[in-house]
Order: sequence, then C-alpha cells, then structure tokens
Amino acid sequence: DITGGLPRVAELFEARKPKDGSEISRIDGEVDFGPTVRGKRSIIIRDVESEEEEEHLIPIGKHVIVFKGDKVKKGQQLTEGPVDPHEILDVCGPKELQDHLVNEVQEVYRLQGVTINDKHIEIIARQMMRKVRITETGDTSFLWGE
Repeated sequence: DITGGLPRVAELFEARKPKDGSEISRIDGEVDFGPTVRGKRSIIIRDVESEEEEEHLIPIGKHVIVFKGDKVKKGQQLTEGPVDPHEILDVCGPKELQDHLVNEVQEVYRLQGVTINDKHIEIIARQMMRKVRITETGDTSFLWGE
C-alpha cells in the first residue's frame, strides 16, 4: 500500500538532509582510491583534462558503488543511499534537482503500482524552487537571511 512510501515522499518534498546520505561527485572525472585515512576510505575523483581533483572520505561500512577507473559525471552517486537535495542543487543546479525530485517521487509511486503524471510532481518541484534565502547581499537592497 502507498502509505509505506509516504515517508520518503515527505522527505523529498521537505528537502530534508537524509540520514546516511550518499556522496556525490562534484566534478567530472575518473575514480581512484587513496589510502585509508582516520578509519575512512579515500575516493579520489580526477579530471584528466583540467587536472582538478577532489577527495571523498567514506566510512568503512558504507557501500561504494563505483570502481577504480570508472568515469563519473558531476552529480553522480559514489555510495549507496539517498542523495541530499541541497547537494544536488549546489553541484548540478535547479533543473537537475527538479528532475531528481520527479524521478524519486515517481519511483515511490511506481513501486506501489500507482501511475501519476510527471506534471503534478513538476508543479510541486517548481513551487519548491521559488523560495530563496539571501546569503550574500552584494549590491542589492535585500538583507542577509531574507
């Protein structure tokens, strides 16, 4: 029954940071593994063209879903678990976040055998993206925190 999936839908629409969330890549690149640091595995993403690299420290018990040599894109999951919507927004932007929300909500409904048109979820996602918080005023008349 659909009520089993409603906590996940609520988590998505409330844009909460998920418990035991997934790590995502912030750059396009190739996966490599570094040494264990302070009891955590080191995943290094290297962009061969720009020579940029980023490191993710993953707890030992967390399941990594990429392998050494894999090519990953910006925003791709590196570990199992739900993705933090705030992180998707920071890394990929609002369009990708809206697509993610639609896909995740549809997945919950599909598992229950319920079909729902994407447009209904897209309307909710669009409304969620209308609100902003000022973090730096710059030369505007807005105040921090508005």
